[in-house]
Amino acid sequence: MARMEARAASYGRGQDNASAGMGLTRMASGAMDGVSRNLGRMRELATGAANGTLSDEDRKNMDAEFQQLKEEVKQTFGAEFGSAKLFGGESVSFGVGAGADDKVDVQLPNSSDAAFANVDTLAVDTAAGSAEAMQGIDEAMDAVATAQADIGAAEGALSSAAKSAATSRVHAAASASSIGDADIARLSAENAKTGILKHAVLSMQVHQGLDEQLVGKLLE
Repeated sequence: MARMEARAASYGRGQDNASAGMGLTRMASGAMDGVSRNLGRMRELATGAANGTLSDEDRKNMDAEFQQLKEEVKQTFGAEFGSAKLFGGESVSFGVGAGADDKVDVQLPNSSDAAFANVDTLAVDTAAGSAEAMQGIDEAMDAVATAQADIGAAEGALSSAAKSAATSRVHAAASASSIGDADIARLSAENAKTGILKHAVLSMQVHQGLDEQLVGKLLE
């Protein structure tokens, strides 16, 4: 019974871990959504700045917004969830069951990867810079899309693991309870049997004059 109770507790902890993992994936997904939106606006500005009729002042004004968006992307790259850096390139593992191999790994994107790091070098204050920015942003958006797919897959695995752990926890707890009930029933039967035997022997002692030594042996 103790072993089944321990397994039930382990499944409960695994369920908690899976929930924590989903908290991480949702936070990472939200952060990447923000980065994607900013990159989309930056791509729009870069395309607009590639207009040969614009003046230098026009491009300067467009670049001011572009640089502000770039700073917001850089700030998001520094976001954390607990001790995990959302863009630190870590693989965060979550034990989601009673076994050592019952785990889900969440691979976080790495802001040091070329596609992300290159964003920091971009500007749209010149026609040439605008063309370079469009290419660089497209690469960054592709990297975000890949990371979002990986995070989405991990979140799906964690959700499935949480449901499985919850079901296994219920079954393990039910098994432990059944074992406990069986033990109680067995002890009750043994106690009842002993009580009946004692009553029978004592009656024999009274009615048939059994000596105390023989009574003791019968009651063993």
